[in-house]
Amino acid sequence: MKYILSSRKCLPSSRLLRDAIQPMYRETIKVTVRQEKITNSNLLFAYGACHPSNPLNSTRFISTSANKLRFSNLLLSNGFYTPEFINNRRPMDSEYPVLIRKTLTGYGGQGIVLCTNSAEFDSRWSSAYYWTVFVHTAFELRVHVFEGEVIKIFKKECSEGEEVSNPIRNVGHGYHFSVRDISKYSKVIELVNKLNSVINGTHYGLDLGYDSNRKEYFVFECNTGCGLNTETAQLYADLIYSKLSS
Repeated sequence: MKYILSSRKCLPSSRLLRDAIQPMYRETIKVTVRQEKITNSNLLFAYGACHPSNPLNSTRFISTSANKLRFSNLLLSNGFYTPEFINNRRPMDSEYPVLIRKTLTGYGGQGIVLCTNSAEFDSRWSSAYYWTVFVHTAFELRVHVFEGEVIKIFKKECSEGEEVSNPIRNVGHGYHFSVRDISKYSKVIELVNKLNSVINGTHYGLDLGYDSNRKEYFVFECNTGCGLNTETAQLYADLIYSKLSS
C-alpha cells in the first residue's frame, strides 16, 4: 500500500489525484492526513503537505509559499511585481485603498479587509496585522506550473459581470475558472521562466492579476496545493507518474 499525504484543505484534490493515478499502480493507493502513518517506504507523494521524504515539493518550498510575507519578500528581493506586506506604519492618504491582512497563511480571501480611507483602517487595524496597497487588476489567472513549465491556465470570470469593487475574485464571490489557451499568454510564460531561477518547486499554482496601467502581471501568491478538477487532476497524475517513474 502507498499513501498520498494531504493537508486537510487539500483532501478533495488529493482524492482526485489518487483516483487518476491509481490505475497506473498495482498497489492500493490511499489518501491520509495523518503523518504518523507515513514511512519513507510507503509515501508515494505529498500534496499540500510537508514531508522530508516527499519526492515532489520540498518542505522549504511549501513553507515559503504558504507564508505570504516570506514569499513576498523573496519575490520583491528579486525584482518581481508582488504585494509588499507592511505593519510598521499606517498608510499614507495617497496609498488608499489598502487591504488589511489579518493572517499570513490564509486562503480563499480569508482575513482580507478592504479599507478605502484612514477611518476605516483605524477601526479595523491591529498591530498584529499587515497591510498591502490594493492593486486593481483588469483580470486574474490561475496558472498551473510543473517543473518550470506552464501546463494549464484558467481565467477567473464572474457569472454576474466583473465585480471590480470586491478585491477577492473567488468561487465564494461568484467567480468560476475558465480554461484558456496557453499559447496566447506569452507574457505569463516569460514570467514563469524568470521565476524558475527563484522558485524551486516541482508543482505549484500562481495567482496572477494583469495591471493594465503598467502592462505587467502582478503576482498575488503561490499555492503548492491547488484545487483541482477531474481533468487537471489527470494532467497532474500523468506528470507525477512520469517523474516518479523516471
